[in-house]
Amino acid sequence: MKQNECEIVEDLMPLYIEHMASDASVHLIEEHVRNCESCQKKLQILQEETLTAPKEETKPIDWLKKIRRKTIRSIAAAVLAVSLLFAGFYTWRTLLAASKLNDAAQWNVQTDSDTLHITGNTIDESTGFRKVTFTEKDGILEGTALYAPKSIFSKTVTESQYSPAAKISEIRINGASVWKDGTLLHPYAQKLSRYGHLYVGDMPANAALANALGMHDRFGNYSNELVTDQKPYRWKLLLEQDLRSENRTVLEEEMKRCAYVLIALTDNLSEVEYRYTVRAQQQSLLITEKDADAFFEHSVKDCLNDPLMLNELILKTGLHN
Repeated sequence: MKQNECEIVEDLMPLYIEHMASDASVHLIEEHVRNCESCQKKLQILQEETLTAPKEETKPIDWLKKIRRKTIRSIAAAVLAVSLLFAGFYTWRTLLAASKLNDAAQWNVQTDSDTLHITGNTIDESTGFRKVTFTEKDGILEGTALYAPKSIFSKTVTESQYSPAAKISEIRINGASVWKDGTLLHPYAQKLSRYGHLYVGDMPANAALANALGMHDRFGNYSNELVTDQKPYRWKLLLEQDLRSENRTVLEEEMKRCAYVLIALTDNLSEVEYRYTVRAQQQSLLITEKDADAFFEHSVKDCLNDPLMLNELILKTGLHN
């Protein structure tokens, strides 16, 4: 029995030394070693070895350093995400984002033997040409110009050489007539050629034409009234700005010339009337299709379908200056 007790005590000695033994085990060991010289020596030797054994150095954890590392990783990830976002946005703007704009460029055409040399220059220097394509049908060369923000991929100048399969009588780009029967249209005529329409009752089309003519810049704010319940159809422009008497003659002449173009490019429009004040006195100016024909010495309605006639009318009115 004593031998078995010695073995039990010897097994418990490491726990005793490390203060990990239960109270009952501690009591058992201490009572045993008082009466057992052999176990007493073993416990003493084991205690001395434990005291003389080198202790492993426990390195304290640098929590602040760990936090800094985590913060740096988070910032780096955020910077990378933002960089990728901007890179994607730049790629979209320069490579993918392209739109078909009106009145964004001026065009020039030159002929050389059987080749058409077509050059475009954007009006806004922040805009560039993304792509220009041409299709040929029934003697008309239709061009489509796509624009994007200016970049290394979108230049402000484009040059194209086109060899037609048959004789070309007209070149149109984005719906605007640019060149007709060997004549290059004036840029202002190129711009206006896009806005001809059939019905004065189409107010969005009227507004687009008036904007292209620069009516707001010429005469200030105005409102519109249409008389379309019976012929002759009339478009009334009610000017809000009081005209100074010293400028009246010049402005009334400009009103007439704008009216000639409005009548020319709106098929069923016969009359344009301006209502305005001069020194708070109500005034009215009526321009008819007959007046426009007399000024032009042709039927102004021919301008709707003939870009050369429109070009001639624009040059005669002097509105391009």
